[in-house]
This record gives sequence, C-alpha cells and structure tokens, in this order.
Amino acid sequence: MSTPYSITSTGHTDKQSATEPRNINDVLRSHCDFWEGKGRLIRTRPYMPVTEARVPLARCGISEKDIYLEPDMLDPRDFLPDRTSNTCLTDGDVFSIRGPYKIPWTEAIMGCPIKLVPQSGASWAESCLTDLSDIEHLRLKHDNPWLQKLVDFTQVISQRHTEDYCATHTTMRGPIDMADALLGTERLCIAMLDQPRRVQALLEICTEAFIEIARSQWKEIPPIHGGYVCRYGIWAPGHVTRTQADAASMLSPELYRRNVLPFDLEVLRAFPYSIMHVHSAYPYIAEPFLNEQDVPSAIQVGYDQPPFGPGIEQLLPTLRQMLQRKPLVFHGVVTRQEFDLVHRELPDKGILLDLFLTD
Repeated sequence: MSTPYSITSTGHTDKQSATEPRNINDVLRSHCDFWEGKGRLIRTRPYMPVTEARVPLARCGISEKDIYLEPDMLDPRDFLPDRTSNTCLTDGDVFSIRGPYKIPWTEAIMGCPIKLVPQSGASWAESCLTDLSDIEHLRLKHDNPWLQKLVDFTQVISQRHTEDYCATHTTMRGPIDMADALLGTERLCIAMLDQPRRVQALLEICTEAFIEIARSQWKEIPPIHGGYVCRYGIWAPGHVTRTQADAASMLSPELYRRNVLPFDLEVLRAFPYSIMHVHSAYPYIAEPFLNEQDVPSAIQVGYDQPPFGPGIEQLLPTLRQMLQRKPLVFHGVVTRQEFDLVHRELPDKGILLDLFLTD
C-alpha cells in the first residue's frame, strides 16, 4: 500500500516521538493489532467545553432561540470546515475522522421531534409514541426525509474523503435508546413490565431501523486502503459500526440481559466490526459482551467523572478485566496525572486512550 499523505503521530507514546513520520503500512498494522488485542494507540487533545450550539439553518440562519429542527433546515454543505492545506490524515495514533453533524439522527428518523437548544450546546429528542398497540407505522421507509438528509450529509463529507479526514458514520443511539426516546424513560420502564411483548416488538423495529440507517451511510463512504475508519479513528478491513444502550442504565442487569441484549447482539452481528459503548458509571452493561466470542469487536468506555462514577483508581480493575477479553477504547476527560496513571497501569492489549486533558 502507498499514500500521497504525510502520516505523522502526535500521540503520546513511549517508543515514538510526537513528530516522527509514520509509514502508512505501520499505521494500518497498528490498527489491525488493536482489533487482535495487541498494542496501544493514543489520541490526546486539550479539553474545550462546548457552551452553545451555533447551528447554521438554511431557512433562518443562526438561531439564538430554542427551535424544532426539520430536515429542510439543514444543508450539509454549511457544516463542512474550511478546506486547509493540511495533508496529515492522522490525529495522534488514529485517523482524523468526520461524520454527519451530531444530532439525534436515529430518533429523528423514527419520528421524534428534535429540539435544538443553543444555550445548552445540544439538541434533544422528545417522545412522541403514545400507544404501543399500533407501531407498524414506525417501520423505516426508504423515503424517510430524515434518513434522506442523513444520506445527503454522508455524501457531502465523503466527497472530501481522504483529503482532510476519513468519513465515517454519525453517532447513533441503539435500539433501547431509540425506544426510550419514543416512549420516554418512565413509560418505557413501566411498559417493559406491563407490556413486554409489545416492547419487544418495538425493539425489533428499532433494531431493523438501526441496521438500515448504518448501512445507508456506509454505502456512501468509499474505502480507504481497502477498509473503513470507525468513530474513534481506528481503521478496520471492513465496515465498523458503534452502538450503545445508555437507556439500559435504568434497568436491572437481569432485565437488560433478558429483554434488550438480544437486540444489541443483532445490531453488532450485522457488521464485520463493531464497538459497544458503555459508561464507567454502569459498567455492568458490558459484562454479557465479555462472554461473547464474536461480538463486539471492541468495548468503548466513556469516563463519567466523580461524583457520577468511580474515579480512575477505582475504575482501573474494571478496565483491566475488560482488556482481558476485548480490545478497549477509553474515552473521556481526565487530568494529566490521571492520563499518566491509565497509561502506566493498563496493559498494551489492544487499547486506545482517546482522552481530553484538562491541564
């Protein structure tokens, strides 16, 4: 393989300086090692908190007030960064990536109203499903306007694929998160006990939709060096898709395993490579995946800083346990001292330290 681009590491490693050029074959080999449970990748950058969301809207410019988004308000060309002369495709030990602008795409596609709240720096999905007896209308159709808009975004970012970054899929919520958005958390938890079969039918529809939404994006993304790059900048020989089950934090481990896990496994098995996102505040969600031989290909742990979750020292045994069974992406905001601790204490067994530093 060869590339016209300069591959430069800016990651913090023991064996390589931050400015030493890297051969593309070495980069790809280190990423293959990751999937095989070997080696260490690092990407660090200063933490820059997001305080507001200045979203360019095709019909009304930048909105300073809360507003409900519609597909025709978004022009993907407005979200592209200015083209630069930078020809370095890497960010630390991983590839620079860009996916479609981060809004609740899966929830929007399923029919949830999407409210942009500029002062919070985020957009939110509002519940819209009032009756579980009639959910067939939720099945994904190819002419879904939000799906078409997501495909448009993917096409536009893919046109600059390999020039400034590698294109990848957007952040997507998994089946239980989609159901939670549709029903609302309280109604979902009650329905799982009172109407378990209807909730299962809803999760089946959400699972089918998730898989189709991810595939629709990958169809528009050309390969780079015969493979594709995931949400964390790691190259793989095939499509690699990230999912999550954050709403499962409201469920007992038993209820999750019995009612939700089969749908997450179906999503993960739909792609050659897969990453399951969990939070450090409730790592029990990852436990059943550690016993699966085929999926996920890796676990991604989002670090919840105290008091929302255990501190780094208390979390280390859990991370070590995960690394014994699966490659691991550790993502979040840490201090330099915490980074040094994680870097020192966790083994080189297929790990990416993808961290923001506060000092």
